[in-house]
Amino acid sequence: MTIHEAITKFMSAHRYLETPEGAYLKCDQMAYAFIRFAQDNGVEEYLQTYEFLVTEGWTSSPNPDPKTYQLRKHDTASFSTADWHCIVEAPDFFIDFTGRQYLSTVNYPHIIQKEKAAGAAGGTW
Repeated sequence: MTIHEAITKFMSAHRYLETPEGAYLKCDQMAYAFIRFAQDNGVEEYLQTYEFLVTEGWTSSPNPDPKTYQLRKHDTASFSTADWHCIVEAPDFFIDFTGRQYLSTVNYPHIIQKEKAAGAAGGTW
C-alpha cells in the first residue's frame, strides 16, 4: 500500500474527525494510530510524530502552518484550541487528521508540504 492509499483508507475509517468536536484533543492518539496503520499495511516511507507548540515564541519544533494552528477560540465550536499539537511527519509533507479542531475550514486530512511549511516557519526542514 502506498502512503497516499493509507491516508485515504485511514481517513475513510475515521470520518468523525471531520468535525471540530470529533477531532478535539485526539491529535496524538490519531497520529500514532495512523503510523501503526501505515506500517501494518506495508507503507515503506519513514513516518514519525511531530509535536509543536501553537503559542508564539521559541520552540525547537516550528509551527508548520501558523495560519491554521493558532491559540484562539474555535471559529465554529464552543471550545478554545489547544496550545500544542501532534501530527504525522512523512519525508516530504505533514499529515494532520485532527486539524479541524483548530479551524473548521481546513482540509481533512490537512496535508502540509514541507517546502511550504519551511517558508511559513522562516527556515528549512
